[in-house]
Amino acid sequence: MEHTEQEQTLSSPGVIDKFQAAGKIAQQVLGELIEKCQPGADIHELCTFGNKRINEECAKVYFNKKMDKGVAFPVSIAPNDICGHFAPIKEESFALNAGDLVKIDLGVHIDGFPVSLAHTIVVGSTSDELKLKTATAAYHALVSAVKQLVPGKTNADATKIISDACGLFNVQPLEGVLSHEIKRYILDGNTVIINKETVDQKVDTHEFKVNDVFAVDVIVSGNETEGKSKESELRTTIFKRNIDANYDLKTKNGRQFLSEVKNRFADFCFSLNDFEDALVS
Repeated sequence: MEHTEQEQTLSSPGVIDKFQAAGKIAQQVLGELIEKCQPGADIHELCTFGNKRINEECAKVYFNKKMDKGVAFPVSIAPNDICGHFAPIKEESFALNAGDLVKIDLGVHIDGFPVSLAHTIVVGSTSDELKLKTATAAYHALVSAVKQLVPGKTNADATKIISDACGLFNVQPLEGVLSHEIKRYILDGNTVIINKETVDQKVDTHEFKVNDVFAVDVIVSGNETEGKSKESELRTTIFKRNIDANYDLKTKNGRQFLSEVKNRFADFCFSLNDFEDALVS
């Protein structure tokens, strides 16, 4: 569905309450997923479990009011060198192993106000110093970047401190990663913090203001000299509808699919696992 209502900010009545309700659910489901990330746990099953739990908990809040609520970003369980956004269909899934470095991502929204949450864990335990060092660097870079989100500071300040924190551990921020401003029904606003600035990748400077909301996403590469991702052969399963595009679908199934996406996921992301025919491409 399209949303053209007057923009609401943190100063609008009830908005903070909705963000907090979504955040509480996100924290609860993240905790449950962390407990389940054990050796032998199937990634597909973890993802579908997390999405189910988000919807179950959302059904318990604001239940006497008609409003959109549920998954804002499908659960992603990305082990080791998979950067993120990994929610495999059942036929292409595999199990976690002891020592895997796992990135968990998920998003929850109440009335279109989204909370995005991510956490990195080691499955079981590991003595791999590179994994431990990289995870520690990412943690300190994230904490340092969040401290820059105050009025008067800029996104450039946040990018620099991410770089400085990674430098202390001889690792690199991953190129191409953006932290987006969040608004109602928008997880990927145009105002961003770039994880690593390069000659070819720059963003406009933005001074943080009161009531700005950002989802800070810090991804770190254990490579000491460069932080670059590589294309994978793994299937993409997480998508987001382009609300600015005019879809002229010729087939009945295509129109039905688009209608279901609009009705179930509003303007947020969805996974192929959300559909019975998960092999659709």
